[in-house]
Amino acid sequence: MYEDISGKEAALNHSTITPKTRNKQSEKSSPLAEDTLMNHHHQSTGSLPRPPVPILYEDNHLYVLIKPAGLLSQADASGDPDLVTRMKAYRKEKEHKPGEAYIGLVHRLDRPVGGLMVLAKTSKGAARLSQAIREGEFEKYYLAVTTGCPKQKTGTLTHTLWKDPRTHRVFRVPDTTPGGRRAALKYEVLDTMIPKDQSEASLALVHIHLITGRSHQIRVQFQSIGHPLWGDQRYGETFRVTAKTNPALWAYALRFPHPTLRTPLYFTAPPPSLPPWSFFKFHQMLPHPNVTGPGAQDLHVPDLDS
Repeated sequence: MYEDISGKEAALNHSTITPKTRNKQSEKSSPLAEDTLMNHHHQSTGSLPRPPVPILYEDNHLYVLIKPAGLLSQADASGDPDLVTRMKAYRKEKEHKPGEAYIGLVHRLDRPVGGLMVLAKTSKGAARLSQAIREGEFEKYYLAVTTGCPKQKTGTLTHTLWKDPRTHRVFRVPDTTPGGRRAALKYEVLDTMIPKDQSEASLALVHIHLITGRSHQIRVQFQSIGHPLWGDQRYGETFRVTAKTNPALWAYALRFPHPTLRTPLYFTAPPPSLPPWSFFKFHQMLPHPNVTGPGAQDLHVPDLDS
């Protein structure tokens, strides 16, 4: 089955819901482009606050939203803006909470990577979503643009990765390396593009099913087979002196069971219509998992404490 993701919409169980709306660097990363950031429409009424990022779905227990490339997932020593802090402030204002609003981070995206994320609104919701991740029920799908095309059009990459605690750079290492962690993913090359003037390397649009969730995993694994991601300043040799580029990596789909109903939920969101994504046509190109279940408008979500 295939799904058209050429429009700025997100799909939930084959129903379509329009994103609401509206964003930075320990790695140099460019902010989300203005047209991508501002073209989502937030249907606000009265004095409701404007969400800091596009929110695709919300109920008593979770948010599904789009993290812009360049925004930290959570606070770090840099003191730069981050998603969790912004969402806490948004929830506190929207729900008129006297104290700090709860936001549970159950998974992360690297700072220069944009796309779908899930945040928990209750501690029990966070625990159940984290359990789904541990048990392999929380499936993550990405799109990437690689420099050059992998020789095999489909395949599985399995490596041992090690993260330098001083530089935070990740390396492929021998399997017996102390502190090394297994990293695995499945991929499929969806399309290729060769520049007309031959001045640059060919590019490949790659669909990725992440099996493990290691730091910088996708970027390092493709770099290790000779195909770093387009725009990757940290792991792409040709981009080390190029300013304001993010790696062409986008978290485009999530599939997971609802933390209370166990209903299978499936969300998609397209990458921004900017290079290198705009070099490819997405219509009827992306795999769509066969998911059954009610649409978003049919979900009745009870409180966890009830």
